[in-house]
Amino acid sequence: MTIAPLARIAGDGRPFTLRAADEADVTGWIDCLRALNTPDALFASSPDERDLDPGRRLEIVRARRAHPGDLLLVVAEGDKVVGYVDVLSFRPRRMAHAVWLQMGVLLDRRQQGIGGALLESVLDWARAHPAIEKVCLGVFATNAAALALNRRLGFEEEGRSVRTFRLGPGRYVDNVEMYRFVK
Repeated sequence: MTIAPLARIAGDGRPFTLRAADEADVTGWIDCLRALNTPDALFASSPDERDLDPGRRLEIVRARRAHPGDLLLVVAEGDKVVGYVDVLSFRPRRMAHAVWLQMGVLLDRRQQGIGGALLESVLDWARAHPAIEKVCLGVFATNAAALALNRRLGFEEEGRSVRTFRLGPGRYVDNVEMYRFVK
């Protein structure tokens, strides 16, 4: 199950298109990931751990399109991918009613409604999906903008994993686990 492309206007007036990723988006997605792949990025993995191999990313695109409980969306401004959301369903049948998402938006495109459009599209898709009832995500406790967006869209804090991310000697950040039921 996928979504139809959605044309929107960002807060600064720039048009963007939100759509299911396909094979032609692999290079743009990698460029987006590479731009987000900084030492201070709010991702669980460090920059040197992120797999940016084009062959592997192509496999991910194909796998998300093939599995009915998965979804990979990109946001494009023209030919440039400026954001994405990767949604993966839990595989055990007892957990298959839930999905986990990870997303990213380029730094210079944040606070323009792009992240909100991505999350709203995932929620719409999940509501229409016959098996999905719960959408889950994790956020660095220091990411106030993401926490505010998630709460605005109805996500609630499910728990907090203390000192989950070690950013350096003596520098830790909690992981805020959030959820939203769509059914």
